[in-house]
Amino acid sequence: MVKELEIDTTRLKKLVDQTLSASQVSGKSLRLAHYNLGIELSRLISQHELKEKSELNVLVKMRSGLCLGLGIADGLEHIGHIVHLVFEIDQILKMNHNKKIKTIIVDGVINTGNTILKDIRLLNGYDIIVATNVISKRSIDLFESNVVYATRISEHFYVGSNVKTIDNNKGPDTSERLFNNDFFN
Repeated sequence: MVKELEIDTTRLKKLVDQTLSASQVSGKSLRLAHYNLGIELSRLISQHELKEKSELNVLVKMRSGLCLGLGIADGLEHIGHIVHLVFEIDQILKMNHNKKIKTIIVDGVINTGNTILKDIRLLNGYDIIVATNVISKRSIDLFESNVVYATRISEHFYVGSNVKTIDNNKGPDTSERLFNNDFFN
């Protein structure tokens, strides 16, 4: 089930517009947009998932999940949760014998869903939710037994392509744009 962020202010609309592939926004501005949308998603997650203050794992999928994940972690800490920010699934498996600690898997973009589904399988038995800036509409059904919090749902879908140019309102790749690497090659 996907719970989409309600884009109800001019500020949020501007942040979402900056993250669109065709926006031509990259670098610091894009990183800040992802970070701020992470803070907004943390509020949504807290409203629906976290009825009381709790201990959480935030597993950030590198690279596109970094800024969004930091925003989510900072937002959740700000409202009183204890957050373990981790970048490798092994860190969670080693440090947590208590599988009741909720784990939020964060990725900037979910196209096929394969990366996240692999992590969900590895964390079998953990209380898991997923957070992303954008999820492809084609992948939603793969997560019917998990809750996914998304800034938006996209009609676009591309697999394994390192898109460097804008073509048909797609590209360049989000990870490349976040770190100003879309100018190379």
